[in-house]
Order: sequence, then structure tokens, then C-alpha cells
Amino acid sequence: MGDCLYQANLKTVGTILPETKIILNKYLELKDLVSLKKELVENNLILKASKRRIENIFNEIKRRYLKEQLSGYSDSQLLHLLEKVKSEAVVDLVLYYHFCKEEKIVYEFITGPVHERYSQGYLGITTDESLLFLQELANENDEVGKWSERTFKDMKISLISVLRDFKFMRGSKRPVFEKIFIPSIVFYYLFYSNKDFISTEQDFFNCKDFKLFLLDKGEMKVLLDEAFRNRIIDLKQTPNGAEITYNYKDIKEIIDEYSQGKI
Repeated sequence: MGDCLYQANLKTVGTILPETKIILNKYLELKDLVSLKKELVENNLILKASKRRIENIFNEIKRRYLKEQLSGYSDSQLLHLLEKVKSEAVVDLVLYYHFCKEEKIVYEFITGPVHERYSQGYLGITTDESLLFLQELANENDEVGKWSERTFKDMKISLISVLRDFKFMRGSKRPVFEKIFIPSIVFYYLFYSNKDFISTEQDFFNCKDFKLFLLDKGEMKVLLDEAFRNRIIDLKQTPNGAEITYNYKDIKEIIDEYSQGKI
């Protein structure tokens, strides 16, 4: 799940979702990080006021989404999806997933207090709750404990902004949760990203990644049954519960069939 350290980069860079899509699409065209950076700086594709700002954004996007490209172009599952699937709703949710997996502090905030409040029926979560999360984290982690008061103030707002930017919440003064529809291909993407860790139905229900999408057990069961009906997986009942068999080598095979309208 990315670096083990908690980072506060979020407060200065943010989610930069529009810039992310521009830069990743340009990378798909150029297939070279050096050429990509040159294109960004010389032609200011993301319309920023300074070279330093462009470079900061480039570095963050490289860290969040392009780690597999550092040794040269690689057809990663993320780039494969971006090339084959043009639905903005699908792309945004997959980018959200990768974003959360690389931003450890965001991952723990959403799979922890955010999911807990949502599942308990609260209308939303506020900056007071995000600050409490950060303060508790500071008691457990020396690096976070060294943050300045200003950093805590900025980060408590930034954590809430992630949920708004990716449309899991709406509103500013009293933000409330939004129910997000999870397209089947996004669910399959998430499922196959965890195939090394999910071999039984119980493993599936225990997988923390699904909490990022604020899914409850009933919703997860519906999505699992749909994956079974579409032959994405097989379920075999045993005395110890259902075992899962994967019918595709990887998510890229599923993306190919999805883009061709076969599933």
C-alpha cells in the first residue's frame, strides 16, 4: 500500500483529479516519463502559474499512479483500463482507489472513522472528526506527532476534501455522504487487485479495500453474486464456507472483454 510513512503532501497538492487525467492520458500517448515532464513544463498542459508547481504535481502523480513506469513503459492494469474504458465515472473511481492505496493516511481515515460513521447511519463526517483522527494518529506515530499546528489544520480539511473531490460527500459547511453507484468493472478491478489475498467468501468480506467505497456486507454480497453470474469468478460451497476460483488470469483480460461488450 505505497510508502509506510504518513505524508502531509495532500495539504499542498490535493487530489488534483482533473490534472491527473490530463497527465495520465498524455503519458499513454508519449509512453515516456522524461518526455512527459518536458511536455508538461514547456507547453504548460495543466495551466499552472509556475514551473515549480507543475513539477510538484508531476512528482505526486508519478508517485501515486506511475510507480510501475520508472524503468520504462509498462502496460499496468491502471493504464490498460485508461486506454480501454472511457467512462468518466469508472475512471474516477479507479483513480480514487489508486489514490487511497498510495496515500496511507487517507486510506486509514476512510476505512476507519469514515466507513464506521457511514455504516452507523451518520449523515456525514466533519473536520472535527478528521482532526480527532489525526490527533489519535499523532499519539501513535512519531512523524505525525511532529507536525505543526498549521499542518494539522490544513490536513483535517484536506481529508474531507478527498471525499468531496471524488463525490463521496457533498456540501461545504455541513458535508453529507453521497451514495455512489459502483459499476461492475470497478468492482472486478478491486476484486482482482486483491486476488492474492481473497480465496474464500470470508476473505472477501474481511478485505479492507472495499471499505473505501463505503460498501456494507449486503451490498458486497450482491456484487459478489453478480460476479459469479457473469462468470468472473466461481463459488464452491464447502463445509467451511464458499471458496473462490478466479476465471481470468488478471483484470486486464476482464477489461478487454468489458470494452468489447462481452461482459
